[in-house]
Amino acid sequence: MQMIHGFRRRSLAAVFVAAMVPLAPLAAKEAHYNVTHTLTIKPNVGFDGEWQAGWRYIVGEVEASYDGKKVQAPTLKGQIEPLIGAGTPQSRTATIGPSSAFGQSQATATFTTGSQPFNGSINVNGTATTNPPPGHSGRAFASSQSQLVAGLKRTSSSGHISWNSVSSVRAVGCTSPCVAGKDPISFSLVDPVTGDSVEGTLLSIDLSIEGGDGQLEWRNGTLSVSTDHLLSGSFSIDQSSRFVTNPGTLEVTFEKNIVTRSVATGIYAGLAPAVGQSALGAFNIGEPGVGYDFGYGDVPVAVDFGFGNAGTASVAVVPEPSAWLMALAGLGVTAGATRRKKGQTGLC
Repeated sequence: MQMIHGFRRRSLAAVFVAAMVPLAPLAAKEAHYNVTHTLTIKPNVGFDGEWQAGWRYIVGEVEASYDGKKVQAPTLKGQIEPLIGAGTPQSRTATIGPSSAFGQSQATATFTTGSQPFNGSINVNGTATTNPPPGHSGRAFASSQSQLVAGLKRTSSSGHISWNSVSSVRAVGCTSPCVAGKDPISFSLVDPVTGDSVEGTLLSIDLSIEGGDGQLEWRNGTLSVSTDHLLSGSFSIDQSSRFVTNPGTLEVTFEKNIVTRSVATGIYAGLAPAVGQSALGAFNIGEPGVGYDFGYGDVPVAVDFGFGNAGTASVAVVPEPSAWLMALAGLGVTAGATRRKKGQTGLC
């Protein structure tokens, strides 16, 4: 009977190990965005008038969930309000168990009257993380937007906008599109002849990580990609408006560290990495700023410039179906062995 007892103990131990193997700890998942834009607007000719600045923001959705239970922070919305100096940062946080989401929006504006330049900056940042224990699920999502509007009622229809963007997206354990950032410059003016409204976009910057572990960053005119593993993502600049005096476009897509699409025109021609080249490292693209000319010559116009940042971060951990099936199968065998043990008690 000792042999039977020893066999039974060894069998149960083996089944227990088999049931536990599929439930190895899952890696933590994290996505983070940080988009900052500093700017200076210099009209070619200054007319009578005073700069007016406003800031609006949206912080949300910001939500986290754990095993189907969700916590969502109320969305923050601020309409365009006068802004001089620094606005109060607006943020939201949602946390439940091992899942957490955070989003924030902020802006500053400094300026004087007349022909003096307008200076400002905006930022959005956010993080989504989840690290549930084996066999459990977790999700987190964060998003925020910020727009700084600067305008003059009477100003030149041409000028230059100097800008400096420091934007980054970072991901750990990303298995699907999980983090993105946007940084556009828009305009809205009133035609001095017809009185019609004219709107458009002078510049748009987009960056995202589609999968993998690592960081994509656009800082002081340099595009850099870094990872210790494999990373997929994209980066683009669109400066092709008919009102831009120095037009150009650039688009780079990479998959598992290799450039798969590369298009560059105008002022960005020849600056993008080639298809088939490694995407890792730093590429100097430059920040030439945006020259604009709306075509009204010396006739003063009323114009508003909009500078917007936006970001989203999303992560999720869902137990693999195979892990659940193997775990259940192991538990079933364990239960069967236990029943046999009870049935053999009389032989002991």
